[in-house]
Amino acid sequence: MLKEKIEILRINPDKEFIIAKTPTKVKNLYACKNDYKKLLNKYKKNIDYLQLKFYASANHALLIIVQGMDTAGKDSMIRHVMSGVNPQGCSVSSFKKPSVNELQHDYLWRYQQMIPAQGMIGIFNRSYYEDIIVPAVHPGVLNIISGNWFEQRCLQINEYEKYLTENKVIVMKFFLHLSKDEQRKRLLKRVESPASNWKFSMDDILERQHWKDYLTAYEQCLGKTSTEYAPWYILPADDKKNARIFLSYILCEKFCELNVNFPVPDEKHKILLKKVRKQLESRKA
Repeated sequence: MLKEKIEILRINPDKEFIIAKTPTKVKNLYACKNDYKKLLNKYKKNIDYLQLKFYASANHALLIIVQGMDTAGKDSMIRHVMSGVNPQGCSVSSFKKPSVNELQHDYLWRYQQMIPAQGMIGIFNRSYYEDIIVPAVHPGVLNIISGNWFEQRCLQINEYEKYLTENKVIVMKFFLHLSKDEQRKRLLKRVESPASNWKFSMDDILERQHWKDYLTAYEQCLGKTSTEYAPWYILPADDKKNARIFLSYILCEKFCELNVNFPVPDEKHKILLKKVRKQLESRKA
């Protein structure tokens, strides 16, 4: 059952998280390419309909965070899974290196500006977790001088996400877990394919040299920040199709769990609707 597999992907806050024991590839959830398309389309249609009810009820906001190594498939994940969602109810924010102005504020400032309103879905393509991971791999990049800054930021983010959930923002976090060999293949494709040349950046090669450091930082960070109210899901990302099915299924389950429905009009509004209906049916309106 897919539901049972999902539970394995969710980081248990009560257990030690060891990233080396987490697979980057699992058995295919689909039989063939056509089967994959059918599965994904089924979940996309469900997400589209459930998101419409979510938008109409406007009782909660949903923040989806997508993290992963370079070439892990973050952009294509968002494009494929969320392509059926009404753009009026969804926004995507991609966070690059902070600007001079952003660096003059606290590190959460620029993210807070993009937290979705109630009824909306907000997707963060990279997020405030970069402000933990990058300094851990490149000490001094943000001029952090406190000896226990890593633990402090993990605690601060836990408190921040608790604050969000207590204010009706649902936080769901996904780490696309990619193997180093699969990244090599994807980087080669970017170099060899004219249609993908534009994606290539020398920074990807330079950062690849710090692979072990990144894995260590992610292991510590994800283990410390996966909570009951804002869990991390580790999606095996060597197969992009599998990862997309996993994420779309998890989103469908969350929407169903919320049990959102279209707003029910009160008696006063029902009376008004009856009057308007009579007017429209009489063709005098």
